[in-house]
Order: sequence, then structure tokens, then C-alpha cells
Amino acid sequence: MERLMNAIRAALGLRRPPPLVPLLAPPLPAGAVATPELRLPRRRVPTLSEALHAFVQAVPLEGIAIAPGALKEADYLDSAPEAAAIVPKIGRAIVALNAYALDPGRRRHVDFAYWCKNSGHPLAWYANQVVISEGVKVSDDWRFLSDRVRKVMPELDLSGRAVMESHIRISTGHSGHSPRLYFYDDAAGETGQVHIGFIGGHAHIRTWRHAA
Repeated sequence: MERLMNAIRAALGLRRPPPLVPLLAPPLPAGAVATPELRLPRRRVPTLSEALHAFVQAVPLEGIAIAPGALKEADYLDSAPEAAAIVPKIGRAIVALNAYALDPGRRRHVDFAYWCKNSGHPLAWYANQVVISEGVKVSDDWRFLSDRVRKVMPELDLSGRAVMESHIRISTGHSGHSPRLYFYDDAAGETGQVHIGFIGGHAHIRTWRHAA
């Protein structure tokens, strides 16, 4: 867990800069010209998608496949009130999916939600924040289902796309800034991985409550 937290801190650029050492010099005599004030250059804060890219590169994730572009829409969350806390939460959700895919005892469980509730694994996510399948109002309406058609590797589907109804609620609520992670569970299939197709705001995944 400590390794995970260090990787998340590094991805976010949260390493503390070395402290400035004050000049222990006597006061300047009257009329003397003070030296220019030392200013540190501003550190460029990464976008959420950049931080997530750094995170997935830093953490071993053999049980996860992340589709190209899956992290792109995460930048919408930069303006969320809780933006600073989002990447660690997403990082923990990804690690939970990875632990599920690699768990030798996973076959005793029906799906990721059941595993989170019953496995007792220390990296499990909150079972009540995992949705395995959408309701009928979503799955029977192509307007909503089309938002859940996401890119995947050809090894999973030759078309390069798959419908992803399963998702993790990174934060609760239905606002546009509520983060969601959509995935396709093939841990028991040919690829042996969980495929992540979308990480971003709820605004990009329409539901029957927000059909605009």
C-alpha cells in the first residue's frame, strides 16, 4: 500500500521541494542595496489525465488493460471542487480491479462487486459503489448505450470496441463532475484482464435521468 501511495504522490507531483535556507547574514548597512528576492519557479500542475497516465506507468498492473483515449475525458474533472482528491481515488479503484483480476481465488466469486463484498481482500473497493449492469431504461435505449461503447484491444474484440455497462462510482452523486470508471470484465476470459474504457465525469455518460 505504501508503494501505491508513493506512486500516486509522484503522479500528482506532490513531492515536496527542498526548503529554502534563509540567509544568516547581519542586517544591511544604511543605504546598501538589497540583493534581488529569490523566487522559485512555479511548478506546472499536471492535468488529471496526465497524472493518471503517470500513475498507470508507475504501478504494475498486469491484470488491467487501459484502452487508448480512456483517460482523455478525465480532464473535465479538473474543475471539480474535489479535483485534488480524485486521482488517488481513481488510482485505488484501478488497483482494486487489478487485484481482482490477479486474485487466485477470484473464480469463487460471481463478479467484481461480489468479490469486493465477500473476498476480504485488503485492496477491494466498496461493493455498494460498483454497478455491474445498467438498468433496463439505459440498456434498452441506444442513446444511452452508445456512450458505453468503448475502445478495447483487438484481443478482446476484433471490432476494437465493446459495450461497457459495468462501472465504479469513484464519488457518489449524479452531478456532471461525479467521476465514473467504466470497465469490461474479461478476467476469466481469453485475455485474463479487466479492460478499462472510460474514466471521467458523469456528464459524458448519459443516463435516463440526464438524457440531454
